[in-house]
Parts: sequence; C-alpha cells; structure tokens
Amino acid sequence: MNDDLKTQEEGTKPTSTPDKATPPIPPASAVQANPGSEAAKGSQKPRRKKYNPILRFVRIIRKHRREFPKWTDMAIVILTAGIVFLAYMQHRDLIGAGTQTDKIIAADQRMATAMEGVLTQAQNTLDATVKQGQQEQRPWINIAFTDFHWSENAPLNVRMHLINSGRTPAETLRGHAIVEKISRGNVPHFSERYPGNDFGTGLLVPNLVIDQWAFQSLRAKGILWKASAPDVAEINRGYAYIAVHGIARYDDVYGRPHWIKFCSYSSGDMPAVQRFVSPCSNYNDVDK
Repeated sequence: MNDDLKTQEEGTKPTSTPDKATPPIPPASAVQANPGSEAAKGSQKPRRKKYNPILRFVRIIRKHRREFPKWTDMAIVILTAGIVFLAYMQHRDLIGAGTQTDKIIAADQRMATAMEGVLTQAQNTLDATVKQGQQEQRPWINIAFTDFHWSENAPLNVRMHLINSGRTPAETLRGHAIVEKISRGNVPHFSERYPGNDFGTGLLVPNLVIDQWAFQSLRAKGILWKASAPDVAEINRGYAYIAVHGIARYDDVYGRPHWIKFCSYSSGDMPAVQRFVSPCSNYNDVDK
C-alpha cells in the first residue's frame, strides 16, 4: 500500500522538460560591426526593384498574347481607317471645290449682270439713234387759214392751206375743223364732238400743198349756222371774231402716229379783239 501511494505521488508530480536554449539577442553595436550577419540582414528593409517599362510591356504582351487579334483583323482595321481617311480628304476636296464653284458662279453672275447693263445701255443708245433718225425723216404737217368770209344770212367761210414740210410722206391724214363766232371773253369749243368739218387724205407727199379745202360754220351735223345782221355787226366792230380750230392726225412711214392742233381767227377790228384771243393762240400745238 505504501508502495501504491508512493507511486501515485510520483505520478502527480509535474514532469519538467528541459527548455530549448534560445540564442541571446546580440547588441546593436555588434550588428553594426558585422552587417553581413543574419541579424543585420533581418533588421535591414528590402530594396525596391528598378522599374523597367520595356520589360513590363513584354510581360503584359506575354500575359495577354492570347487576347490579341489576328493579323488579318489588324489589317482590316488599318485598311478601314485608311479608307475613312481618304473619304474624309475627298470630302474636304469636294467642299473646297464646291466653294470655289460658288465663287465662280457668283463672279459669272456679276459679269452677266454687268453685260446685261452694257447691252441695255447699248440698246437704249441704238433706240435713241433710230428715234432721232426717224424724227429727222418724219413728215411735218403745217396748216394755215386764209380768206375768212362773213355776211348776213350766210355761213362763215374759211379756206385751209395744208403742206407736208417733212422729208417723208404722211399717211392716213384725217382731221376735224370747227368754224364759229366767238364773242369777246368767251372760249372756242375745243372738242371734236362739236359740229364741224371732217377732212383727210390717204397720202401726202413732202412739199405738196393742199389749198382747195374750205370749211363752213355748222349748227349741227349737216346743218349750216348762218350769221345774222347783229352777228355781222359784232364781227365788224371787234366785239366778236371768227375762230377756226381743230386737230389733224396722221402716221409716218415707220407706223408712228403724229398729231397737230390748230386755231386761227379773224375780225373786222383785229386790235379790238387781240387781247381776247389768247385761248385760241395757246391751243396750237404739235407732237414732239
């Protein structure tokens, strides 16, 4: 029993194992004195490796070389880019050519406008020259009146003298002449609707005188106006005068129309009516 107790006590006692020997930490002076030792190596920081871009690029290529496209794809991309570039350059050339074309068109339009102005001016000059030549060669109708006659119970009578003093014939001459007694202070009836005498001829050559036309005073168309004794007395004393007036129209050989207005007067006392006949004198006119 004692042996068993002794055995139990021995079993309960802790068994101590010898600790491993830990090397002592060398002092800092020893580390500095021997930098090549393991302690010195452990205490030093690791050095950074130098960055080499070429080597880095090569590594990336090796790492991703399976992801790069084939050379045919690269060639297609390059050709497409070249085609796009050529199309862009051609587009720029077309834009430049279009701008140049617009400038040329604008210059042509300005030139055409200038030429049109020159042609218009030349046409106007030609028309003016032709008109001047035709004006110089046109017929000119001159009208004068003589042989004024008045008497009691008789119509007023006046003889016309007509001549073409121009260089070319006058065609389709037609006119209207009115003979009437005008008291002082009154104005002649300057109207073709007033009863009068019609006259005309188809052709009147230059320098040909017509003096066989005579006109009478009319009360209405086809009805003569005859002077009374008081009418004759007023004309003789200058209280009234005889007026013959009207208009004649004709064409020249170029087809242009012309006209002449005429008015002439007479009285037994011309000085007495002189200041009352201005309306008749002012009526005389001719186309230019």
